[in-house]
Amino acid sequence: IRLDEWEKIYVPPSEKLIVRPGDVVLGCTLERFLLPPDIIGLTFDKSSMRRAGHIGGGTFLEPTWGGHLTTEAVGTGPGFVLWPHESGVLQVLFIRAAEACQTPYSRRGGSYQFQPPWPVLPGGVSPWSWDDLSREEYDDFMRWVEAAKRQIEGA
Repeated sequence: IRLDEWEKIYVPPSEKLIVRPGDVVLGCTLERFLLPPDIIGLTFDKSSMRRAGHIGGGTFLEPTWGGHLTTEAVGTGPGFVLWPHESGVLQVLFIRAAEACQTPYSRRGGSYQFQPPWPVLPGGVSPWSWDDLSREEYDDFMRWVEAAKRQIEGA
């Protein structure tokens, strides 16, 4: 999603997204996360993307948060940045706490819990919908959500 134009973009596997100077672009991870109650995560840019003029990362993943992580790219350099499909643009550092979080994300009713496999805007809104997924993708995600809920409840 390009935030300045609210343009919904799909990048086919054979192509690269072009991030123009000044663009703010949202994407999402291929990976699904489910953090245990004693783990936090911090995201950092990969240095190769930063050297190319891409700044993103800096997100805090709270204990028991789960879903696909929305990522951002900001074109800060003077030229275009090519964001390859399915490329590694950030790293996550996981840190184990001395004890489980007393008020984890899953108990606070956060609007970003179980983020779907597409970019999510502030407030949990998105131009994407479940209709954008195949039935198989939808069923896979919903099975994961149900398993994640059981895992959180049992922790």
